[in-house]
Amino acid sequence: MAVWSVELLPVVAPQSLAQFGAIEIDATVLAFTLGASLLTGLVFGVVPSIQVSRADLYDALKDGGRGSTRGRQMTRRALVIAEIALALVLLVGAGLLIRSFQRVLDVDPGFTPQQTLTFRLALPATTYPDAGAWATFYRRTLERGRALPGVEAAGAISSLPMSGVGGNGSFAIEDVPIAPDAAAAQTPVGAMFVALRTSVDPETTFTTVRGAVQAEDPGLPLFNIQTMDQRVATSLGVRRFSMGLLAGFAVVALLMAAIGIYGVMAYSVAERRQEIGIRMALGARRRDVLGLILGQGLALTLAGAAVGLVGAFGLSRLLSTMLFGVISTDLVTYVAIPIVLIVVALVAVLVPARRATRVDPMTALRME
Repeated sequence: MAVWSVELLPVVAPQSLAQFGAIEIDATVLAFTLGASLLTGLVFGVVPSIQVSRADLYDALKDGGRGSTRGRQMTRRALVIAEIALALVLLVGAGLLIRSFQRVLDVDPGFTPQQTLTFRLALPATTYPDAGAWATFYRRTLERGRALPGVEAAGAISSLPMSGVGGNGSFAIEDVPIAPDAAAAQTPVGAMFVALRTSVDPETTFTTVRGAVQAEDPGLPLFNIQTMDQRVATSLGVRRFSMGLLAGFAVVALLMAAIGIYGVMAYSVAERRQEIGIRMALGARRRDVLGLILGQGLALTLAGAAVGLVGAFGLSRLLSTMLFGVISTDLVTYVAIPIVLIVVALVAVLVPARRATRVDPMTALRME
């Protein structure tokens, strides 16, 4: 899994995180992870063994090996409650950040990125020595671009939104005279972005657009070629990638909580096989047994969710500075996440619960 994950990262990571291509499994990290795993297994294996070694033989014989002690049952239930609580904390945090990211996507950027092809040109000083030559080139190139089939409008700008290339300086307002001391700031620069609004798929027009540029200057290359939709997606790529990782971790936590509650309830059904058989021999119906097991699983889930909500509220206060358009106590998140967790937990409990309804009373009584 670790090797597969490392190989997957460069594929799913945005281009702005190119350093992911150099990631490999580090021996130190691997050794630490293996050590932590072994230590965890040792600790959680030693504690039960100590409890068993301290067990009262008389009480064990009196119980007839029919089940674990109440203390061990409480320990298992406490661990499941803690697991569910931690899963809910992570899920609420992920839910808040994902909803915040969705609000970012809904923000109007102030322009329409669809159907727009963009690229950058850099004019060599040897061929275009002054601002006049630059202006002439761009004016003639834009005229050629506007005349192409499928192109509705064309323009050039030094700093294209979401291009990663910034700038500062004075600007002119249409129909307002330029102040004399600001005239120098209006001089066009040699390197500029060209944007063309098209009535067709902008990527299909690139060949004809390149031909128009090279008709003006055959040796001039076009670079940083993207549609505006691609630029918008790239500008959000890092945050989108982070949200994906966080959502993945939240799903893993949800699965771990489901596995934990399934394990506890399955073990409880196995321990209470005789009790369930006696109940059914005395007239308990299958739906009564099913409700009994589901009720116990639901009680553990609700307890874990209650503890998790307290922890999630504390976490959300820390996340408040990272949220956009969503408050840290967002009602939708705090209602939807516990409901999802409860549904998943009940599905996990349903398997051992159905198994409990299939207990043969006579077989269970013979085990007495």
